Amino acid sequence: MSANLYDAKEPLLRCLQENLAGWHSALDHVLSQSGISTTEWHLLQHLAHRQRTEPDRITAACALPWLEAEEVEAMVRSLSDQGWLEQQPNPDAAQPVPVIRSSASHRMDKLGQAIKALQSVWVSPLSLEERGMMITYLTKMQRQLERLALRNSANCGSLTRGAPDRRVLIR
Repeated sequence: MSANLYDAKEPLLRCLQENLAGWHSALDHVLSQSGISTTEWHLLQHLAHRQRTEPDRITAACALPWLEAEEVEAMVRSLSDQGWLEQQPNPDAAQPVPVIRSSASHRMDKLGQAIKALQSVWVSPLSLEERGMMITYLTKMQRQLERLALRNSANCGSLTRGAPDRRVLIR
């Protein structure tokens, strides 16, 4: 279906990768019908949440921590041009802050409903019992990754204190 970024040989991991790739593709399609990308949707959701919970602390800089400020600024300009955002003066900041336009709130609600419908379609082949089993299995897998991450971070910490290197080399 898609390029296998992590070269997983385990059939379960390959299946999970393909499912996530399919999800991202379907989500991208739904969002593209509104003219936005997944990252822009995340930014809109983040700004909408901040407007509801912390209206006095909204800035473009605090938007999405994994993006560079220039990327956020470019997205804010693009979303403003598309009618999603407007710039509001902020007495506490040197620059105006982006806020969701009231006219775009309805568009966001409709898009959110379309995404929820997509989620429902995605899991609809599974019974409630099967969903519960999958949650159990995936939670076990996630906990295993978390334990591995803790162990690796502890090993990295011990390396800095002069302990022998016990990391497993991956070939």
